[in-house]
Amino acid sequence: MENLATDIELGAQNRWKDQRAELSAEVSTEDLCSSLGRNVSDKAIRLPILPGSLDSVNDSNPSHFRKALPPFHHEKKSYTSWQTIWLAYQTLGVVYGDIATSPLYLFSSITLKEPNENDYLGILSLVFWSITLITLIKFVFVVLYADDHGEGGNLALYSLICQHGKFTPNPADGCSRPNSELRLTFIDKLGQNTIRSKIINFLETSVASKNFLVVIAAFGISLLLGDGVLTPAISVISAIDGIRTGTPSASLSKSVVILVSAGILVALFALQRFGTRHVSFLFSPIMVAWLITTPLIGLYNIATNYPGVLKALSPHYIWIYFNKNGRHGWISLGGTILAVTGTEAMFADLGHFSRASIQLAFALIVYPSSILTYAGQAAYLIKHPQDQPTAFYKFIPHAVYWPMFAISTLAAIVASQALITASYSLVRQAMELNYFPRVKFIHTAADQEGQIYSPEVNYSLMAACLIVVFGFGGGSQIANAYGVALIWVMIITTVLVTLVMIVVWRTSLFLAFSFFGCFMLIEGVYLSAIMVKFKEGGWLPFAISVFLGFIMLTWHYGKQKSLEYEMKNQVSHDKLELAISLSGPQRAPGLCFFFTDFRNGISVPPILCHYIQTVRSVHQIVVLMTIRHSPQQTVPVDERFMIGSLGYKGFYFCTAQFGYTDKIDLRDDFVSEVFSHLKAYIGSSECTFMDNKLLTPTESEADQVAEVLSGNPMMNPSFSRTSSINAEDPLFLEMGSQSTGPTYILGKVTLKPSKRIRWVARFILGSVYTFLEKNCRSITSPWDIPTSKFVEVGMFYEI
Repeated sequence: MENLATDIELGAQNRWKDQRAELSAEVSTEDLCSSLGRNVSDKAIRLPILPGSLDSVNDSNPSHFRKALPPFHHEKKSYTSWQTIWLAYQTLGVVYGDIATSPLYLFSSITLKEPNENDYLGILSLVFWSITLITLIKFVFVVLYADDHGEGGNLALYSLICQHGKFTPNPADGCSRPNSELRLTFIDKLGQNTIRSKIINFLETSVASKNFLVVIAAFGISLLLGDGVLTPAISVISAIDGIRTGTPSASLSKSVVILVSAGILVALFALQRFGTRHVSFLFSPIMVAWLITTPLIGLYNIATNYPGVLKALSPHYIWIYFNKNGRHGWISLGGTILAVTGTEAMFADLGHFSRASIQLAFALIVYPSSILTYAGQAAYLIKHPQDQPTAFYKFIPHAVYWPMFAISTLAAIVASQALITASYSLVRQAMELNYFPRVKFIHTAADQEGQIYSPEVNYSLMAACLIVVFGFGGGSQIANAYGVALIWVMIITTVLVTLVMIVVWRTSLFLAFSFFGCFMLIEGVYLSAIMVKFKEGGWLPFAISVFLGFIMLTWHYGKQKSLEYEMKNQVSHDKLELAISLSGPQRAPGLCFFFTDFRNGISVPPILCHYIQTVRSVHQIVVLMTIRHSPQQTVPVDERFMIGSLGYKGFYFCTAQFGYTDKIDLRDDFVSEVFSHLKAYIGSSECTFMDNKLLTPTESEADQVAEVLSGNPMMNPSFSRTSSINAEDPLFLEMGSQSTGPTYILGKVTLKPSKRIRWVARFILGSVYTFLEKNCRSITSPWDIPTSKFVEVGMFYEI
């Protein structure tokens, strides 16, 4: 299996190198335009420059293209051996709290009638093979390699698939791969008659298959977030309830357990604002103590109670177990699945750490520690079957009972951390792919882009956990719900990883289908056993996931309809020219930043034309500004801006890129940098304007822009696409003494469903989506903008 993982990694690296080589050899200027989402059919729209123009790039020098392309994705960060070991230590307190503490309640959650030696050997065999096959082989050696630029989770898998083909219902979605890049992949080189090409062609042409991928990806994320609500609740309640179980003299009532659990949950979520690194600094020592002491106690029990217990590693004890217990043994699978709870968080937390650190921590520490702990409990129960309801606390030797009791209580509280941390990454992925409303994210580590924290997500999870704790009273229904979401997420992961193997990795179809068949069979059996508990609390994660999935799909549907409207109503040059001409001969002095988004391929948004037609005024210099968040620590100032011309004098576009530690300050320094880049661009030979043909700007045009950018705004009394400014104009001399800062304009779109669409769509777009749009965080919230110069312009999109 290690060889398989190595082959996958090396194959991915070699294919990437091959594709980069093909890109260098085959890419053209038009392909670059397409990959940047620009419309190149109209020559009046020019490519951006960084800081020069792409038109000046020499085709014979491929390195220029790489410099010109904006860094949409960051290169994977490499770590030294010591850094990997340190990250592996940190994962113990964040990633592995859940899966490592499953021995606390696994055996006690299984009910057996007159259990004997073979029953406990069968359960241990089930636990061993479940952890080995699902966690170690599937996730550690396969799934962790299916990351999307260092991020994990079902949406990352979906995004990775969509980057290698047209698998989204809307081809303009952000995760789709441009046509120019599709031809550089292996897809078109496989031939059209192979089974692989037929599978890919079906996925790309079938609307049902595209919608299926969208729904299962959103459903998987919703289930994981629902598990993020249940895991802290059951972990903390189990820890506090363990005090009552382990110390009968404590005489804690159920209401006290609930109140104490609620208080600990509040404190736990309050700690999250300090970031992954500080939380792991606090929690990792607890988990290290747990992972060292529990296997030692397990070895002690093996030696003193049943030295031959490790013979349960033979899978034939599973057959003996099911043969004896029949349907009751099948139902007990709902308990043994707890051995792999937290596995899904391992992949979702990938962005906070590194693949190697997660693999190292599990393979060398968590895996052997857990197996020895389970084996020790099984050895103890073979001699003391009457103690199964409190198996963990009973198998602890009396001499170390109280220290272990304290460690186990703290470890149970830490168990909830894995999915809390994963929730931040999952929501950010969904937000970036337009599947979740905007929320605030804070990077808590300067050298780790994936270590993030969201106040809205954090306190929403806390509120949901408290509702579950008080609403269900800490009863068995929470325990029954626990694990239902897990197995569904695993099944969805199996489906998506199989597609990654076929579409992205080009794994042999035999291996891909073997992977799918093997794990779908295992997880399907577990699912059939767990769904028996659906009426007894298993419905809870489904209710949570349906609610979250509805929000995600509604938000995505609204964004999709908005994008479709913009694609359908793109502003042509004639329409823009008409709007400008109707604004009158006078142009407002100074500079205007009109915020928009070029990533969707919309050159001129409809709202700009709507603004000009409504206000009937145009600034001397209009810059369509796109703020892009780059997944790197900081973007050097000389690489931050990409400037281009819309083909009309005074109309330009600019993309400003910021790293995750950069403050988005749009005041003086930002304006000065944009000024300098505009000056350089206007004075270059690449800046062209349209008047039935491409024209080189006149000297007066460059002078005009230079004057405006230097803080001396002018009026243009006779604007046309090719006119120049008379510097001797009295009105110009009058305005030249004034100094005004730029105006910041943000277009705000409201969807207005028409009566032509179905009532369900009208309700979703007109009520639900509008409510989410009005109450989510504004896109400008992280920006530092002078409020006195900021204007919001609204427009209705009739859908």
